[in-house]
This record gives sequence, structure tokens and C-alpha cells, in this order.
Amino acid sequence: MAATDPISYTLDLETYDALRDVKVCIPRILVLVLVPDDVQEWIMQSEHALMLRHCAYWVSLKAMPPSANAATQTIHIPRKNFFGAQALQTMMTKIADGVDLQ
Repeated sequence: MAATDPISYTLDLETYDALRDVKVCIPRILVLVLVPDDVQEWIMQSEHALMLRHCAYWVSLKAMPPSANAATQTIHIPRKNFFGAQALQTMMTKIADGVDLQ
């Protein structure tokens, strides 16, 4: 898988439907944190720092179409949607300005 390929993730239909709902006041996003199997490779903690390794990505599913599936829906999260402090600040500004997060 190339670093530009989207991340495929499977949601149960209840979660998918809740995240795509357009009738909510506060926008909903899915944040997916990719971590290694060994937690020792993911978290490093000391008295001076807490470091979480690897990445988180976000996606807005607002207004996505209903699923034709019976139990799950696979979604695709663009790798350009890196979730970090700057992304969160940008999202909050857009929300305050009434702009969709699409």
C-alpha cells in the first residue's frame, strides 16, 4: 500500500448511519488512529513527555448515501486528512464559520 492510498475501514451500519446524519447540530467526524500491534512501539512516557507514535486520520461522512449492505459499510479515509492540532483548529474555525467539513 502506497502512502497516498486511502485507508479502508469497516464500520457497523449503526455507526455509519449516525456519522452520516445531516440532522445534527454539531458536526460529527470519525477519527481513526493507526497503531502497531505492540503497544510498547506506540506509547512512550516519561516524567517530561508523553509521546504517541503513528498517525490519526479523520473523515466526515455527513450526507453519505445509505448503505445497501446488511451489517457493515467500508469507508475510505484519504491520507491527506491527517488529524493533528492544526487540523483540529482548522475544523473548529470552519464549524464556527458554518462551513461543512467535507
